[in-house]
Amino acid sequence: YNPTKYRRRAQKQDDVSVQPYLTLIQHVLGGCETSLERFLNWNAFIWQTGLRPQTAWLLHGTFGTGKGTLGNILKELYGTHYVEVTPEGLADKFNSHLATSQIVFLDEVSTDAWSDKKANTILKSLIAGVYSKRAMRTEWDSKVEPYFGLIAAANEFNPVEIQLGDRRWNVPPRQEVPMRQTDWFSGDLIDQRTGLLFQEDQLQAFANYLMSWQVDVGKVLVPMETEAKRFVMQVTQNMLQDITQAFNNGDAEFFVSLARPVDGTPSMDDAQYRQVVDRIMQSNGEAIVFSTDDLKIIFEYGAGLGESKGRLRFRKALSHSGLDVKNTRVPKDQQVHHNGRS
Repeated sequence: YNPTKYRRRAQKQDDVSVQPYLTLIQHVLGGCETSLERFLNWNAFIWQTGLRPQTAWLLHGTFGTGKGTLGNILKELYGTHYVEVTPEGLADKFNSHLATSQIVFLDEVSTDAWSDKKANTILKSLIAGVYSKRAMRTEWDSKVEPYFGLIAAANEFNPVEIQLGDRRWNVPPRQEVPMRQTDWFSGDLIDQRTGLLFQEDQLQAFANYLMSWQVDVGKVLVPMETEAKRFVMQVTQNMLQDITQAFNNGDAEFFVSLARPVDGTPSMDDAQYRQVVDRIMQSNGEAIVFSTDDLKIIFEYGAGLGESKGRLRFRKALSHSGLDVKNTRVPKDQQVHHNGRS
C-alpha cells in the first residue's frame, strides 16, 4: 500500500469547505442531489476503509460534462492506487496492475466496444467477484480478490449491459450540458496545473471531507434504483432475455409493466396477454403452470417470438434463451383455453 500525501494527512475536520468539488460532481451526476450524496458516501467508504464496495457507478453524458476532470481529481487523491483503462485494456490478459487498485476508472465504455457476453462477464467479476490476474511477461495465473471500486464513464447511450434485477450498478441521470455552458465553469477552476480543484490545499480539504463523512454502509452495498438505470436496461438488454429473467426470478410486476395502455376495445393480442397476466397476479406468489400457448402469447406480445414458430421450434427457442421448460399434466378444470385450444 502506497498512500498519497493527501491520504496520509487526511483527518476528520468539521465544516470543511469543498463546494467547488460538490458542484462539479453533482453536474457530472446529472444535477441529482441524491446521486451526489450516494456517490460521496461510496467514495468515502473506499477512502476510509480500503474495502471493496461491491457496487459500481456509471457516469454517462455528452462530451465535456466533467467525467474526465472528476477522474483526474480521484487520480490525485489515490495516486498509484487509481487506474484508468479502456474496455480494450480491461479485456487484456495482462491485468496485474489492477491487483493493488482502489479506484478503476473505465473510460469510453460502450457495449459496441466488445462482445456483450465478454463485457458482461468481465464487469460482473470486477465489481463483485474475483478476477484472473496474470502478471506481465510471466506464465503463472492466479485468482485475486479485488479491492477496488469501479467507475465507468460513457458518452454513448449504450454504455454497459445492465440486466433485470441488477444489484451492481448505480446509474445517475444522464448529463447533456457541457461544463463550458454552465455559469460556474472557468479555466481557473479545472486546469490540471493551476486550477483551484487541483491546488494542494484544496485537494487536502476534499481528502479531509471524505475522511469526515459518516458512511452509510447499506447505501454503499445496495445500488440506487433510478429511471436512468431503467433506461439503460431498456437500451442494452434484449427483451427476450428480460422476459426469461422475469420468469426465472418470479417477477410478476414485470409482466404487468409490459402491458400496453389500451383505449377502447383491446385487440386480440392485448386481451389474451392481459388474461395471462391476470392469472399471474391472482396466483399470490404460488407456482403457476403455463401452457405452451400461454408462453407463446407472452413472448410474442413482449418480444415478437412465438407466432411464426411451431411448438417444437418455439420450445427450443425458449431453451436457448435460458428458460427451463418442463412438461406436466394439468387437470381439465384448471386448463385455460385460447381460441378453442387448451
